[in-house]
Amino acid sequence: MVPSKRPVPSASNTARPKRRGCPANNDVQGSITSDEFAERLSENTRPYQHDTVDEFVGQLVRGPGEGWSEAHENAMNMIWLQSNHSTVMAKMREGKTMQGQLLTLFKVCLRVFKMSPIRFLSFSHGLEYLGERGSSATFSKAFSEVLTRLIVHPAFNGKKETLPTVIQYAVICQIDDRRPWPNTSSTPSCPALAKMVEMMKASETVPSNLSDLMHAVGETVKNSRVKAIPVTEDILEYGGEKVLPVSLYDLRNIAKTLDETIWDDEAWNCTVAEAIDSYLVVLPRQEAPTGEQLPEYYERSHKQKLRDWMVKSGFDPHQQVSDKPDEDMNLHGTDRDVAQDQPQPCDFPSGNGTPGLDVPAVRLFSQATSNPYASLEGQEASSPVRRGSLDRIRDLEREVASLRQEVASFRDMGREIAILKAEVASLKSANPQNEESPAFSQPFSNLTTGLNPESHMDWDAHGKIPF
Repeated sequence: MVPSKRPVPSASNTARPKRRGCPANNDVQGSITSDEFAERLSENTRPYQHDTVDEFVGQLVRGPGEGWSEAHENAMNMIWLQSNHSTVMAKMREGKTMQGQLLTLFKVCLRVFKMSPIRFLSFSHGLEYLGERGSSATFSKAFSEVLTRLIVHPAFNGKKETLPTVIQYAVICQIDDRRPWPNTSSTPSCPALAKMVEMMKASETVPSNLSDLMHAVGETVKNSRVKAIPVTEDILEYGGEKVLPVSLYDLRNIAKTLDETIWDDEAWNCTVAEAIDSYLVVLPRQEAPTGEQLPEYYERSHKQKLRDWMVKSGFDPHQQVSDKPDEDMNLHGTDRDVAQDQPQPCDFPSGNGTPGLDVPAVRLFSQATSNPYASLEGQEASSPVRRGSLDRIRDLEREVASLRQEVASFRDMGREIAILKAEVASLKSANPQNEESPAFSQPFSNLTTGLNPESHMDWDAHGKIPF
């Protein structure tokens, strides 16, 4: 039996009595509404094929070209290898963190949105995953399951731009974020957008269904008695990019709103559990990735996310930028969202054997610090290879500094020679009858000016001055 619903909150509507909670597993069946939408999704989307993995998920190795260099790729790999996500991937290959919810999330997200869930829930959409106690190495099982259900709900119509907007608003209401909403600052700089906004405000037409949903989500958050995860300032950005931290509670608030509201748009009147049930019945489950391919997809997704960040932030691969380690992160806590996974009001248990898995989220990057090796120094003392690499980097920097001093001294010598030559020329012009050059100018007659330290042509392939 589907729980009774409340009407969309508005001045003219009053809430109807409703039963709290969600249907049990054996009660969940696709409704006519959810079946129709699943059929539409099947017709309007194409099955994801593994041979398009480079395009839709990301490359394992990207070659130089289009503004991307080998130095960029090397820097990206260094950040990846130092991250907890590379360790998670290794655990996945060993079969220690494989769970069905993540696999289902990858399948659904790639079919509907044509992108990985890692990239979908990233700074590209102004979002970042927030796990229990700030631990965000992987998506929890419950988080993966609820996100999968939301992706296939008719309210979002299979559009990858709509769901992130609603998630952003849910987070804003939850944490009471008073920062300007992302993208609003771009409106004044575009005359066309500014004119459109002006016309929309003047029209006073009926708001869209999306605004109804967002208003209803705000009411759900306001009336919620569940204490969400505390948010600190450092969680509000990813490598200098503003983000909103998304927790399981935020997704549950959206799902609760969809489940318990009677919508004017009849196509929306199905629960998130009915939506995923219909989807799994209508669409085949044999699409990529397979369980064996999941670790590779995980690695590709996170590497692509790092590349996206490096390009957007103008990352200089020749300048060390520290990577901020996650707080209290260990891989035995792959499912640290234990508290989130516990039943809450209107929490829905897993569906009938619905496959799913545990996913990764990406760590935040700090701004460049005065010590560019902060992350390396923070590694455990049990890593002699890392310590040796750090010492070697410092030795190289000292050598470079010494060479720069030598080049500077040659440059100063060149300037002195140029001054002396000018004096000689002045003496010649003052005494044109004397054709002999002053004795002190002769030793410098065949000398050239000093090396130009700004020109790479003054250096050989090994970084040494060729003289």
